[in-house]
Amino acid sequence: MITFITGCSGYLGSYILKELIQDSSQKKIYVLSRRSSQNKISGTIENNKKVVIVTGDITKDEIFDDLDQMKNVQKEVTTIIHGAAKYDLKSTHKENYLTNVLGTQNLINFAKECNSLKVFAHISSIAVAGNIRREYQEDELEQPSDVMNPYAQTKYESEKLVRRACLPAHKIIYRPGAILGDSRDPLAFKADGPYLVFSKISKVLRRLKQFGKWNPIFRKIGPFTSSKLRFPIPVNTQSVIPIIPVDVAAKFISSTTLEWSKSRKKNKELKTYHLFCPDSPPVIELMSIGLNAIGSEIKLRPIGPLKYGKTVLAQKLNVPHEVFDYMNLQTRYNQINFLEQAKKLGPEFHPSFKDYRPIFIKGLKESYSSEGASL
Repeated sequence: MITFITGCSGYLGSYILKELIQDSSQKKIYVLSRRSSQNKISGTIENNKKVVIVTGDITKDEIFDDLDQMKNVQKEVTTIIHGAAKYDLKSTHKENYLTNVLGTQNLINFAKECNSLKVFAHISSIAVAGNIRREYQEDELEQPSDVMNPYAQTKYESEKLVRRACLPAHKIIYRPGAILGDSRDPLAFKADGPYLVFSKISKVLRRLKQFGKWNPIFRKIGPFTSSKLRFPIPVNTQSVIPIIPVDVAAKFISSTTLEWSKSRKKNKELKTYHLFCPDSPPVIELMSIGLNAIGSEIKLRPIGPLKYGKTVLAQKLNVPHEVFDYMNLQTRYNQINFLEQAKKLGPEFHPSFKDYRPIFIKGLKESYSSEGASL
């Protein structure tokens, strides 16, 4: 089995690459990378002989710098995993479009010339659903009426390209939720998503507590009640943030993709998976868990989505204002395909936030203790 993969310099992609390296059925793994990102990948592969780093850029029509090398890879590759994406809520539509849409189309064009290709796996996102106020099925892709940001829009557009592409292979689409840290290592997490929001809010709360200590009048009339601080936060109490540890997501993606690569089915199929813990907690609960983890007495008071002032608050916290949209999601995600496949693969593929919670708490305690006294 010969795999071609993009996005390995990213957080999730680096974990997928590790899983592929450990798989004995992998004869060779081609890793596409820009020259500037190859140092990051070198740390992951540790001179593994079956990994071949090829220089290129998916935003270019010919994604390889060396066209002869590209033709050789097209003759060999049996599996493609497309994980490269622009994930930056502050980026413009043009910047997101270049990587997420144009890059995906260029990779599809590359895949059409891969004569031995059996599987084309595309890593999408639950963001493609926007904030649709109903249960969103795994096998549907509907233009979201409530597009939250350029990232979500371009991930929707790129997934649509994959679904419509005429490829000589099975197509798999993975829609992961917010990627959390490693379920085995409390400090192995990337400081974005929920971690970024929690970090910014915790710093604000620390300053508010210090102010409240020397200003008892403010403590009584401000956003606090009794002796414990109560901080208003623009969150809907019913909003759930779909989350999954990075190592569990990577293991599911690599194992499921390789299983389909070994399939003898002649009819080419399309399968989509909503990839997150079925017991993902409400946003307000996740934030409260984080505050409790570092010994905070501060309580959060959900006030629902902001109609005005969202941009100003985002600037004060130094986070993208789109973060507040994700904190008020009303979408419910069907997981029939994912749960069936996880059950088929084994217990370790069935993620549970209940099991991950102690590691999540430990990681926050150890990470934020260096920022100062507990809140």
